[in-house]
Amino acid sequence: MPELPEARRARMIAAYELSTQDAQTLTASREFADRFEAAARTARNPRRVANVLLSEVAGRLKALGLEQEHSPVSMAGIVMAADLLDENKISSKQMKQIFDVCFEKGEDFPAVLRAREARADHRHGSHREDRRRNHRRQIPSRWSSTARARRRSPAFSSARPCASPKGRPIPRCSMNW
Repeated sequence: MPELPEARRARMIAAYELSTQDAQTLTASREFADRFEAAARTARNPRRVANVLLSEVAGRLKALGLEQEHSPVSMAGIVMAADLLDENKISSKQMKQIFDVCFEKGEDFPAVLRAREARADHRHGSHREDRRRNHRRQIPSRWSSTARARRRSPAFSSARPCASPKGRPIPRCSMNW
């Protein structure tokens, strides 16, 4: 005999430390509850999976008028996102940006994450060695080339422009700094 919804809610609250409202939402349909539990068993933190599923994915699905079955993000993708959040490998802001791309392009979370990492590696990886090699060749300076040229000029060294306390420029003064 299948488990009754009330008994399943009580078990999920105890096993996954869910709130009553989250457990009611997750057990609204049997198929949805089965998929969540299968995903929760593979996740490091089942409560985080429920939070990601109910806040991020369900909100986007509701805004688009879609059902969970039509989500571009699979339960495996939701588990991956929750685990990465739990390990502090991505921030919640990054996760939201990746979910936005998932729903825009209709791709799953792992595919969008791999593409994002590949772009980041391409942007940073190939030039990183060049930057290390050329680091000592560059002359670090807090002065721009224009400021250095002005600083070398005789007019600049004898009289520098001053500003009033209110920030308004005043004529050159003879105060040496």
